Amino acid sequence: MVAGSASAQTGATIRVGPEVFYESLSRNEVWESKIQVGNPTGNALPVRLSLVRWDASDEEGGVVFSEAEAEEKEVVPPAGGATSIGPIGVNQRIDQRESAVSESDASFDATHWFALSEQDMILAPGEVREIPFTVTVPGDAEPGGKYVALWIDPQLPEFYFNEQPVRVIPRVSVLFLLDIPIFGVDGEGGGEIAVEEFAVENRSPVLSGVASRIASLFRAPLSAFAADPAVSVDVLDGSPGELLLRVQNTRSTHVRPEATLTIRNALGGEVATLAQGPTTVLPGKIRQIPLTIEGRDLPLLPRAIERQLAFGRYSAQAVLTVPGSDPILTSLTYWVFPWQSLLLGLFSFGGGGLVMFKFRHRFAVAFRVLFRGRAGGAGL
Repeated sequence: MVAGSASAQTGATIRVGPEVFYESLSRNEVWESKIQVGNPTGNALPVRLSLVRWDASDEEGGVVFSEAEAEEKEVVPPAGGATSIGPIGVNQRIDQRESAVSESDASFDATHWFALSEQDMILAPGEVREIPFTVTVPGDAEPGGKYVALWIDPQLPEFYFNEQPVRVIPRVSVLFLLDIPIFGVDGEGGGEIAVEEFAVENRSPVLSGVASRIASLFRAPLSAFAADPAVSVDVLDGSPGELLLRVQNTRSTHVRPEATLTIRNALGGEVATLAQGPTTVLPGKIRQIPLTIEGRDLPLLPRAIERQLAFGRYSAQAVLTVPGSDPILTSLTYWVFPWQSLLLGLFSFGGGGLVMFKFRHRFAVAFRVLFRGRAGGAGL
């Protein structure tokens, strides 16, 4: 099944699947697989395949490609007949001797491990074509994670851009996350997974500052009025919608941890739970894992109203599970003080009491008339 697609304003659309490959390979291993490239349009579509390396660009799952380096290289067909492609092709072919890859480059640059059955093709309207490929891991491959992207670029002719002021060309990428484990180099002794930060979102700076200073008066009095009190207390004006978990990976390869979140109130009752699926964290990177709270204290009420009804102390515990490692536990405590709802309730109660006091004589007369009428009716 073809998954993933990209389209341009010109009407050119391309689909590809699978979108991601996760493979653990050994030195000297040969891995064979295939992708599907589809043309759902009504026109023939020339397509070019090329390879680049990629890395994480931020903590939120963004990707950056080594495009600048790739533009300097060109594909050189191997002796076996299949097309071995470098990071990306250009219009002019360079000499094979100049493009030869040294052994040291091939040991860590996984783009040179790939061989495709086709690089340039023309897809007929509605055609879905299978593209076999082979990955050959050299015997001196550097251990750790290798990250390669296969670009599928339409080679659009000029008529696609008639009367188009800007040329927008779609590009689809298939990501490869390869792991080359070497016993004694990677694994348990090759780094660790750690929680860099576990925090609650949308804390109130004013309420948190006041609460921190009050708490510091009892635990560290000298710091109570300092710029940064010794005791930090997180206070929100409503129940949080999201907690933030930042995970650091110091291993030499990627990991895909899963997270579970449990929130309990001051009485120990469970008020919210969450199970977060695998999230990829590249080696040497920090990845944010947003934990959106979907559980509710009062399921019959809208979330906006329920947030204002939360009150008191809450504790949150996150459990990070990484295959092959012990679970990692982290926790935090926060307070909810819905001052807006309390202030509204105070004004409503006070206003109602003031009205009752001002018109107390009229209310008394009305009640006497009401009860006399009921008594007279009972006598009849």
